[in-house]
Amino acid sequence: MRPVLLSIVLSLVIAAGGRPVAAATRIDPSLEARTPLIAGAWPADTGKFTFAILGDKTGGGEENWPIYDRAVDEINRLHPDLVITVGDHIQGYTADTVQIGAMWREYRRHAGRLDAPLFLLPGNHDVTTQVLFSWWERDIGRPWYSFDYRGCHFLVLNTEQERFSGRWDFGDEQLRFALDDLARSAGARQTFIFMHKPAWTDRGYARDWERIEAALGARKYTVFAGHTHHLAYDVRNGHRYIVLGPTGADLNPSAVKEFGAFHHWSWVTVDGDSAYISYVEPGGATWPQDIAPRQFAEAASRLVRVEAQVPEQGEPSTLRPRLRVVIANPLPDTAGVGVALGGLARAAGDSGWTLAAGRDTAFVVVAPGARREVAWSFSADRAMLPVVPTIRATAYYHGAVMYSRRQPAPAFPDSALRPVAEWHVIGPFPGTSSSGTGAIMARLTRLFGSDGNWRGGTKLAGVDRAAGQWRTARTGRDGRVDLSPVLGSEQHITGYAVAAIYSPRAQDVWGALTVDDAAAVVLNGTPVEGGREYGSSRGSDYPALSLRQGWNTLVLRIVNQGGGWSFRFRIADPERTLRFASDVPAR
Repeated sequence: MRPVLLSIVLSLVIAAGGRPVAAATRIDPSLEARTPLIAGAWPADTGKFTFAILGDKTGGGEENWPIYDRAVDEINRLHPDLVITVGDHIQGYTADTVQIGAMWREYRRHAGRLDAPLFLLPGNHDVTTQVLFSWWERDIGRPWYSFDYRGCHFLVLNTEQERFSGRWDFGDEQLRFALDDLARSAGARQTFIFMHKPAWTDRGYARDWERIEAALGARKYTVFAGHTHHLAYDVRNGHRYIVLGPTGADLNPSAVKEFGAFHHWSWVTVDGDSAYISYVEPGGATWPQDIAPRQFAEAASRLVRVEAQVPEQGEPSTLRPRLRVVIANPLPDTAGVGVALGGLARAAGDSGWTLAAGRDTAFVVVAPGARREVAWSFSADRAMLPVVPTIRATAYYHGAVMYSRRQPAPAFPDSALRPVAEWHVIGPFPGTSSSGTGAIMARLTRLFGSDGNWRGGTKLAGVDRAAGQWRTARTGRDGRVDLSPVLGSEQHITGYAVAAIYSPRAQDVWGALTVDDAAAVVLNGTPVEGGREYGSSRGSDYPALSLRQGWNTLVLRIVNQGGGWSFRFRIADPERTLRFASDVPAR
């Protein structure tokens, strides 16, 4: 597909005197015979207008103000009636009012250069703390609202309204507003709905969004969101649902435009009862609304899958992990995939994983509908099993790099990993430093008896009464424990999660831990791996757990630097010999 260069559009505008020619009641002139003209559609009525949409600026990309500034310059040259964002204007993640003020002043210096009115809505970075949320309501404006313009209706929603309650929906008050607002605006010729997170793809918003869609009825409407830093166009029930990519936020750009990973701003032209949408790369090309279909990006993401098998037992001190990379092509054309291993032991005496079978790099070409595999087996010292190698997969499509992704090699298949269904949690405690927490950790290890029953009725002495209350947290269907509903989501706080594991014999097993933001693990009063801190940037970690025969007490110390916090802790138990305290009824 050949892009329409933005420079051509701009030159036409400049040739017309710098501004688009205003529409008359009908721009349908009386023409002399044989006037040289290639027929096209004249604007239908005076309802023709334009607006621009800016994508996420933050979530990384602090150095990308030139991209944002160029978008502002291009929008100014096209003179839209208004501009609107999809959130994430500042980096956020702080409660320091001096920093917050500086962030907003910086944003206003750049955004304030727009000639047209600019409407804002809150993204997760804008309101990650209660201080930021209060700042928004006091200094920025309403977190949700609506307005009418030239017979069209604009509804702006806040997907972050319930982030501190742990509900992660629109909230009762906002939902009532949205339903009432849509009932009042039923006669609008077009309705445009804006939000930061795409609520229609998130189970947490599913019930609310079903009611909003029902209220929209058969009217013409289009929904816009951001957050993912990835353009995805979809049609649901005959209506457009568009997740916009960033305008300056962090991005791994792709040369394959259908994949949707490129910086852009959006241009919407409303003419009569139709709305035309295109995306403009700052300094580059203009692309049609359906250049990046949601289905294409989802298919491309399924192109490469890494699978682990249960490790084989080698010598007493070694295991033999086994992996395969499955490359199955669901795309409409041929794809190429290069895979490479990193972090392997390279010489005798090195600690880590040694490649026992297979090459550490491979490249395969896969036709549409075809499937190929790359298999590896390793030798790993049991003590070094948690230090996994990395796998980088680079996908090529139509001769260009579509994406390159790196991930830790999974040591165990998902089928061998069992989640702990129930945890006892306590907190939050102020601060994130590990100093002074040793005594608390030691006391927590005695809260399960030798019969596996909970002994947590006694409050912890010397701590705040609210923080000293025990609560129960259940593991979700995805294996994750969300701590925000039970411990809140303020920044710079610490919480503890306690569970018990029964082993029929003394044995070494491994956990699989992912955490937001950081965690330490203690088993039977002893810090695992010397008290190592596990973090969210590394994917899954595999802490080694030396279980004794009988009941073992596991304690996780979870740190929240800001925003939501959660953890996912599963235990490798392919033979299913272990039991957890939640499996044992209290007596």
